[in-house]
Amino acid sequence: MSLAQHLGTQHKALADFVSLLEEEQGELAKSAINGETISDIARRKTQLVELIESLETKRRRGQSVLGYPHGIEGARKAAADGGCTELWDTIINLSHRARSLNEINGEQVRMRLDQTSRQIDFVNRAAGGVLYGRDGKSKIKTLGGISIKA
Repeated sequence: MSLAQHLGTQHKALADFVSLLEEEQGELAKSAINGETISDIARRKTQLVELIESLETKRRRGQSVLGYPHGIEGARKAAADGGCTELWDTIINLSHRARSLNEINGEQVRMRLDQTSRQIDFVNRAAGGVLYGRDGKSKIKTLGGISIKA
């Protein structure tokens, strides 16, 4: 596989990953999160990350075999020599976009977890005891001798 073909495959994988991160961001912005959708996105993200890592490992190995120095400068030189500078620059930009989106999404998740934790603490304090655990499940098993399990 030529460098241009390999970078094309890498570009597609990164573009798919960015698209998935944008989808995740949209889901996280909703008032009610669909757990199944988020789980599916997480599964697909894992698959794409594994593919991207594999492609990057192959690209780095090829770069080394061809005698280019390790690192970004060696990659840039290999891309220039292969006539792929524009494609390489696009890959770099997609990588930056993916990192940024992933950080934003991670912060959205942290904020939601903090909010949920504060809400559970509030309900527990208002009730004068522990009604709900950190997992969101009721700690009360009976209500006046009647089971409250659904």
